[in-house]
Amino acid sequence: MGSGASGQKDGQGEATSPPGATEPATPPRKAPPTAAVHAHQHQHQQQQHHQMSPNASPKAQPPTPSHSSPRSVHTSPKNNAAGATNGGQRTFNDMRRDGGSSHSSGLKTVAGSKHATLTRDGVVKIDVRTAPHSSLPAPAPSFQMSSFQASSFPTGSRMVFGQEALHAMTEIATGASSLPGTEEAMRAACRSAFSGKTKKPGILLVYATVLHDPAVLLQVARELAGPACVICGCSTSQCALTERGVCSSETMHAMAVWACFDETGRFGAASAQLPASDDNYVAAADAGADATSQALTLSRVDGPPKLVWLHCAPGCEEAVLAGVERVVAAATQAAGTEAPAYRTVIAGGSSADNSVSGKWWQLCNEQYHRNAVVVCVIHTDADVYPVFDSCYTATAHSAVITRSEGRVIFELDGKPASEVYNRWTGFSMSDTPRPPPDVYLAPSTVFPLGRFVGTDITGSDVYSLMHPHRMENDGSLSLFANVGSGSRVSMMAANTRQITREIGARLAQSLRKGATFRESAIVGSLLVYCAGCMMHVRAEGMLDTVAQQIKSATNHAPFLCLHPFGEQGRLPTTENSSSNLNKNKFVQQTGHGNLMYSAVVFGFSAAVTDVHIL
Repeated sequence: MGSGASGQKDGQGEATSPPGATEPATPPRKAPPTAAVHAHQHQHQQQQHHQMSPNASPKAQPPTPSHSSPRSVHTSPKNNAAGATNGGQRTFNDMRRDGGSSHSSGLKTVAGSKHATLTRDGVVKIDVRTAPHSSLPAPAPSFQMSSFQASSFPTGSRMVFGQEALHAMTEIATGASSLPGTEEAMRAACRSAFSGKTKKPGILLVYATVLHDPAVLLQVARELAGPACVICGCSTSQCALTERGVCSSETMHAMAVWACFDETGRFGAASAQLPASDDNYVAAADAGADATSQALTLSRVDGPPKLVWLHCAPGCEEAVLAGVERVVAAATQAAGTEAPAYRTVIAGGSSADNSVSGKWWQLCNEQYHRNAVVVCVIHTDADVYPVFDSCYTATAHSAVITRSEGRVIFELDGKPASEVYNRWTGFSMSDTPRPPPDVYLAPSTVFPLGRFVGTDITGSDVYSLMHPHRMENDGSLSLFANVGSGSRVSMMAANTRQITREIGARLAQSLRKGATFRESAIVGSLLVYCAGCMMHVRAEGMLDTVAQQIKSATNHAPFLCLHPFGEQGRLPTTENSSSNLNKNKFVQQTGHGNLMYSAVVFGFSAAVTDVHIL
C-alpha cells in the first residue's frame, strides 16, 4: 500500500500533542524545501562495558523539530579493543579485533595458499615457519574479518571458532510495548530489547503509531541508547510485529524497537527534506542521493555497505530510490578491484499513519520530519539476504497501458482504465463519484495490478504490485506506485489465507534456495509488510498468524516488522525496475511496490571451524 495525492503531506516537524485516544491534529502545510543543509553528529565516545539499566539514566535534552534543518546525520564509533589470549587458544572475537586489513577471500584461497591447507574436517593449518607474516583469509566469500599475524601465536596454538562464536559477533534484539504513554512505552520496549546486554547498541530502529509523540520518543530513546547510538525509524500503521507477536492496543497505540549490538559494526544515518511536490522527480532523487552520501560517509564504511535501510514520506519513492542507487553504484565503482563480493541491499518502507490522513513522520537521531527521506547504513559482520515479493498470483486478465502519467492510468488497451478494471474485478467502485480514498482501498486490496519483472531463485514469477485507490470522474485509475505507458499489467488476486500464510512459505523457500547461511545461522531480521495487507488480515483477526509465519521462517530469531504505505526492496531480476517510468533518468536495481513485503535477514555463513598454527 502506498500513498500519493490522497495523503496530505505537511511538514516542518512540529511535535505532536500528548497521545490520546485519537490521532493528533495534522500539522500545518510544509514550507517549500530549502537548499540549506544542516548536519548534526554526536561526539564519538568509547562505549562502556556495563549492565544496562534503562530506567536509571538521567534525562537527555529533548530533540528539536526540523524546521529549516532538512538533514540530520549520525554515526557510531568502532571499538577495536584487543582480546586476551588464554593458554595459546583464542576465540574468534579475539581474532577479529586484532586489527589489520580486511579480507573477503574464500575457502578456495585458504586451500590454495602455499602456506595454509584446509582439511576435510574444516581445519585450516598455517605453517608459521614458512609464512611468518601471513594472515588468515576470511572463512567465506562474503564474510569480513580482521586479519592476524600467524607469527604472533606460539607453535601449536589452536584457535576455535564456529557457529556459536559467530552468533556472538552480531546480536539483534527487539522490544515492543502497547502502553499509551510515549515515555512509558519507549522505556518498556528498550528494557525488553536491552535485557541481558552489557553494551549499548550501535543502532536503534524505532517504529511507533502516530498516536505517540515523536519528540518525546526521540528524547527517551537517546537517554536509553546512549550518545553514540544511531537512532532512526518512522511511523507505522496501527501496529507492529515482532517474534513475540502483534504489538498494538484497542486504541492503536504501538511502539517497537530493533537493536543491533556489534562492536565492529559501522552505522550511519542521514535525512534530507523532500520537495513539496511529488512531481519534482529530480529534487526527490537528489534528496535520496544526499541522504545516502552523508550516511555512507559518516558510517566510515570503506566501500559500498552491506545494507541501506530507508524510510521516506509516501509519494515519490521511485525518485528517492534512483538517488540512493546512484550513490551506491558510485561507491561500488570507486572500490574497483577491491569491491566486495556481496552486493549492497537497498530496502525499507514508506512512513504511514493509522488512516491515510497524512500524519506520518520520519525519525533521524535528534530530529523528526513530516516530509523527508531517512537513510540508514548498516554494515555488520553478518551476511544480509533480501527477499522482495508478494502473496498474490496473476490472473488471466491483462492489458497494455496505452496512456498514463505518473501514478495515474488513463487507458488500458485504448479503453478507460476504470471501465476495464471494473470488468475484471466484477464490481464497480464508481457508483458514488469520487468518494473518500478508503472506500477504494478495501475492495482493491485483493485485486491489485501487477507488472511482471522476472523469475526469482525459487523459479516463481515475481510481479511488482500497484494498489488502485481511486477512480476519477474521467475514467482514470489512480495508484500508489508509478506506471508507464507501454507496460503490460495483470490483475492480481489473493484471498485472506494467502495474504496471511504465503509470506512464511515464500520467505522460507527463498532462504533455503538463495541465502549464504543455514537456517540455524540466522541472527535476526527486518521486515516491512504492507499496511493494506495488514488491515485486511487484522479485520479477519488473523494478524498474529502472520507474525508466527515470519517467526517460523526465520528460525525463531528476533525480528521486527512494520506496516508502511509502500514497500521497497531488491527485485529478483536484472531488469531495470523503473526503465519504463516517465522521467526516470537513472538506472535502478531496487523497486517500489504496494501490497508487498520486503525482508532483510541477517546470518553467518562460516564453514571453517578450527585453525591450527603448526
